Amino acid sequence: MPIRRLVSRLRGIFSPDEAPSAEAPLIIVITPEAEVPGEIATVKKLFAAGLTKLHLRRHDWGAQDYRDWILEIPQKYRSRLVLHGHPELVAEYRLGGIHLQSDRGPHRKKRGKGGRDLPEGVTISRSCHDYSELLQGPKDCAYATLGPVFPSVSKRGYGPRRTPEEYAAIIDYWRDENHGHPVVALGGVTPENIGRVRRMGFAGVAVVGAVWESENPVAAFRALRDGWSM
Repeated sequence: MPIRRLVSRLRGIFSPDEAPSAEAPLIIVITPEAEVPGEIATVKKLFAAGLTKLHLRRHDWGAQDYRDWILEIPQKYRSRLVLHGHPELVAEYRLGGIHLQSDRGPHRKKRGKGGRDLPEGVTISRSCHDYSELLQGPKDCAYATLGPVFPSVSKRGYGPRRTPEEYAAIIDYWRDENHGHPVVALGGVTPENIGRVRRMGFAGVAVVGAVWESENPVAAFRALRDGWSM
């Protein structure tokens, strides 16, 4: 369905000043592209503060790099780790999930590298940039990221393809007409605008710069969590 029709469908049942139910959000923190000083210590503090999902995304890392990083994380927190790649490590260390990029094609559910079964309870999530990518991918994922919703904090010059009203229409139609999985907003989300994200209908947010470019990443995470209901 064209975006203009989606927006027309949404007018009259939703306005930016109206707030849907403020259920507990899914707040995902994604690691920056390059490792930062004190990263492991910060991740442990984020988990202790209540972070339930951290995406480890390092496109230039090999499996051993990932292993070395994972082994620094206490076992009690490893079920909260989601990897961008290397599904065999998800099985090996009983991690929380595997995340698929939008160009990776269909997933093989419950299978890792070499046919190894993934542990029970592992989530599969995916990246999307527009409504068409939501439609093309599997609907049985735990969630998808969609964006950028606002101008990116961590990637200068990387901005949204749609207006907030259009994103709200996409989420509404995806949920009600396609019975699709939850969608979380990615790109430019901050404590100041996270309330707008909730009002668009997103189930949560995925952030990089809002946390890692803050002087106090843990305080920034808490501010995001608190800002969801505002």
